[in-house]
Amino acid sequence: MESILQRKKFQTFISVFHILMKIVLAVSSVVLGGLLLLLAFIGIMPSEKMVVLLEKGEIQATLNIGGVKLVLSDQVLNSFQFDKALIIALLLLCIFYIVLLLWITYCVQSILKGLKSNQVFTLKNSKYIEWIAYGFILMSLTIKFTQTMTIYLFDQIFSLSYFMEKSEWIKAISYDFFSIHWSLLFGGVVIWIISRIFKYGVFLQEEFDTTL
Repeated sequence: MESILQRKKFQTFISVFHILMKIVLAVSSVVLGGLLLLLAFIGIMPSEKMVVLLEKGEIQATLNIGGVKLVLSDQVLNSFQFDKALIIALLLLCIFYIVLLLWITYCVQSILKGLKSNQVFTLKNSKYIEWIAYGFILMSLTIKFTQTMTIYLFDQIFSLSYFMEKSEWIKAISYDFFSIHWSLLFGGVVIWIISRIFKYGVFLQEEFDTTL
């Protein structure tokens, strides 16, 4: 009776997370589609027409730095300089991380799908876990660069350095593009170790089945 109850609880847990992963995949796919359309639109549209469209509308921009949300003032927004190459670079960075999120989410969903069918120690699951680990490791090596590059692009587009250096509080601004996110790297290594344990579990299971 206890084992049946535990199995039902586990299946419920897997089903809930399976649905959550589907929602994340759907939302991420919509965001990715929107970014690709925006990228195509900016790539095709001449810079002069983009400037006219932006001048007709209202520009609003916010910048998140370490959990702090900065709303740019009208004075800064009026210094907006449309640079197609910088905007495209910013969009490509966003697309890169959405694709990486989609890949990790797809791997997690595939594992949950296998667990729902009571397929735990399988080569497929170990491979998906290994890919998740590589995703986290890649993220740990690039996330600092992406964050810094995003701030740099905002700086170039809105001339933030000019306004900040005019303040008496800031003497100079520098950018550190090459840095590692050690927490994500450690998490990726731990997940990779778990993938190797899963792979070894598959080997033991096959050996046990052969013995029987």
